[in-house]
Amino acid sequence: MAAVRVTMEIGSDGVAVITICNPPVNALAPSIIAGLKEKYTEAMNRSDVKAIVLTGDGGKFSGGFDINVFTEIHKTDAPKPSVAAIQVLHLVVLCSYPRSCTWWWSGDSNGLVAMLEFLLRSSLGLPELSLGVIPGFGGTQRLPRLVGLPKALDMMLQSKSIIAKEGEKYGLIDAIVSPEDLLKISRCWALDIAERRKPWISSLRRTDRLGSLSEAHEILKAARQQVNRTAPNMPQHKECLDSVEEGVNFGGYAGVLKEAKVFKELVLSSTSRGLVHVFFAQRATSKVHSVTDVGLRPRKIKRVAVIGGGLMGSGIATALILSNTPVILKEINSNFLQKGLKMIRANLEGLVKKGSLTQDKMNKALSLLKGVLDYSEFKHVDMVIEAVIEKVSLKQSIFADLEKACPPHCILASNTSTIDLNIVGEKTRSQDRIIGAHFFSPAHVMPLLEIVRTDKTSPQVILDLMTIGKAIRKVPVVVGNCTGFAVNRTFFPYTQGAHLLVHLGVDVFRIDRVVSSFGMPMGPFQLQDVAGYGVALAVKDIYDSAFRGRTFQSQLVELMVKSGRNGKNNGKGYYIYEKGQKPKPDPSVQAIIEESRRLANVVPGGKPITINDQEVLEMIFFPVVNEACRVMDEGVVIRASDLDISSVLGMGFPRYRGGIIFWADTIGSGYIYAKLNKWANSYGNFFKPSAYLEERATKGLPLSMVNVSGSQQSRSRSRDKVVSASSGSASTEASKGSAELEALKVLRDRYRIPECYGLHAPRPRQRLYDRFPDRFGLTVSPNSWRYQVAFIWECRGAGIDPSRSLFLACFRLGKGPGGYYLTARSCFKISSAPSNNKGWKMRFFFISYAQEWGFSTGWAIWSIDNALSSLSAGDIAMVDRLRGILSSSRVIKEMTEEWMVGAELSPATGGMAIRI
Repeated sequence: MAAVRVTMEIGSDGVAVITICNPPVNALAPSIIAGLKEKYTEAMNRSDVKAIVLTGDGGKFSGGFDINVFTEIHKTDAPKPSVAAIQVLHLVVLCSYPRSCTWWWSGDSNGLVAMLEFLLRSSLGLPELSLGVIPGFGGTQRLPRLVGLPKALDMMLQSKSIIAKEGEKYGLIDAIVSPEDLLKISRCWALDIAERRKPWISSLRRTDRLGSLSEAHEILKAARQQVNRTAPNMPQHKECLDSVEEGVNFGGYAGVLKEAKVFKELVLSSTSRGLVHVFFAQRATSKVHSVTDVGLRPRKIKRVAVIGGGLMGSGIATALILSNTPVILKEINSNFLQKGLKMIRANLEGLVKKGSLTQDKMNKALSLLKGVLDYSEFKHVDMVIEAVIEKVSLKQSIFADLEKACPPHCILASNTSTIDLNIVGEKTRSQDRIIGAHFFSPAHVMPLLEIVRTDKTSPQVILDLMTIGKAIRKVPVVVGNCTGFAVNRTFFPYTQGAHLLVHLGVDVFRIDRVVSSFGMPMGPFQLQDVAGYGVALAVKDIYDSAFRGRTFQSQLVELMVKSGRNGKNNGKGYYIYEKGQKPKPDPSVQAIIEESRRLANVVPGGKPITINDQEVLEMIFFPVVNEACRVMDEGVVIRASDLDISSVLGMGFPRYRGGIIFWADTIGSGYIYAKLNKWANSYGNFFKPSAYLEERATKGLPLSMVNVSGSQQSRSRSRDKVVSASSGSASTEASKGSAELEALKVLRDRYRIPECYGLHAPRPRQRLYDRFPDRFGLTVSPNSWRYQVAFIWECRGAGIDPSRSLFLACFRLGKGPGGYYLTARSCFKISSAPSNNKGWKMRFFFISYAQEWGFSTGWAIWSIDNALSSLSAGDIAMVDRLRGILSSSRVIKEMTEEWMVGAELSPATGGMAIRI
């Protein structure tokens, strides 16, 4: 792989070609941004340079800002120190030489933003909002000035991409040329500008595409209304509009300053953390131990057969033919076959009406489809996907027939959503090629594909199905074999929890409103209406049988069916469905609910409970988290992030919340455990915490620290443990594994931790850990008695009780693909209390951030939990004495030389603060 660098070559024509080299997409990493500044400065200072061309290595310009930097920022809670990107861009913009850019590759993000200031522009889109931030480098200002406000807002708010021809139509691209001629033509255009044969217009100064001020305000007003409807919980959309409006009102440069400030704030938001986590969680699904790392190559799947032309089978066939894969659709009779073929055509026609598919492509896709009534043509297929009803005996019969009809290499896949695959294939001798291909409805639309492997499934078969999954634009997630697999099993308590709440007296429609406000596409009862009650009843029986003793028994769905309701299928469910109208709550359903409550008889004392909306959410989603813990504990998923991406893509869990496990870790395992334990005592085993959750809560660990072996045979969990070691204690270190000891040595070197400081597991601080799990993992404290005695002695001299003193730094130890890593949060904290009878507490915090090569300390804040007016002269003298100690402390001086000393009184919540 080529080295990460920025190079410059000056030709005899006086054109300096600056090239970005950062494979695979030439991302704008901090080192690249610094390199651009260096090369532009050099070019500007050379007398032999007439013009500048900026390009990327390997025929690609840039894929935008390096997203890996986001994860570093999120670990440290502070932007990584680097050359200010906005200053580099202004350096480029203000360069006295004409510039052009070469770009033919479909890059996104800030790669586009940089191009908006250049002569040759070719672009696809600005996807920053999908990562919880807004376009940087002036993107919120330049794009509207080039393509007009309506198109720019559409591209930014929807994270939409456009092709080169569309960009040329809107004025985003000046010319489209062949890759072979691109650099040559770019040099000519740059020289034409230098010699005044072509105009040079700065996009930041253009206003002709913005329209009048009143028109712009009306467009922005309409955009805000749309954002309030479609993205009420995501701040980046509103902030993007604010930045655009700032530029419209006060000029492009003012807008750029606003944009930079907002970007800095958003990159540290919980929304950005969640969205970036999901981005990398999706990437991680392509790596499967003992499958993708053993040198196997995927086989080519030339033809696929689908058995069953119902809703799922027709959707699967649609997805396959859209990816140019020939499909044989088999049904049991001509009537069913014609219905299946008709559904496939309808799926394609729907895409044509939406404008996402042309008529020609639809006709080509249909030409790849063939319907059959027997297995005679199955001898030529490479994979079969069974998609019939969830009936064990039927599936077993089909797989026995497939073993005879298909070639020995053919993959035998089932779309079952709940049935154990070992049972499905127990009547065959080909269990090494039996695998689950669980699509989500509608199969040609939903992006998730659960690949279910058994103990006997061949790694080659798994790899082949992963490849075909990507070819049909799905995100394949490999999971283990169990009832419901990963997603459906994890979320079966979702609907059951909602039903339990209803039987405790909570209104059905209130539950749906609360869950929808949380960010789910719809509430659990509307979802049940849409899916149909037949599915609900079938799944209920399966889970009641598989997980006896911990499901909630309700007769509500049965009573709904008896009353003639079947949800959206017949227009009557919890809601009333009329063509062309939004679903309306049906008040008459209340009588059915009351009857179900009477039969269940779970309301304590017969009186409905009173709970707030937050408790409604918790009672629905905490059981889901609990089941997710069991799924991880049993090794059904490879990593916790697989459950996160699956919950987002398969069940509609809000992407900006990071997935079910990521969200749970922001709340804390201890808090979730305590709540479930309380409800279990009141309402039964449905809420009983799992052993995995209990262990994590007891040890104060995040739920996401899971490491499951790739082999389903072992089903053993190998969990990351918090390292506890002390360099001053040979016996402690001797008890640690060699890998952990090696990790500690690496961490000490990387973060320059003195040898006199060891790594210790902290004592439980359960309540704090519940709310801030990422701030408590390890502490670094002085092992040397010399430091401890010196600090205690200094505290005693100031009249501070030494037993109330503590000197430590809080860290988090994690384990990733590259081994252990260490991040620091609130570091070098001194807590103390004055020895007086008033019992006022004084705290002194040293706030520091762990950077790549050591600690960089900032200011320190000491807060006193009393009003300033209540402090006596003696108290203030106490403050002065302690401040003097801290400014001259031998302990502090030996820890770092970067303290900022000074004093300032300022108000603080409930008291005062002295900044030193």
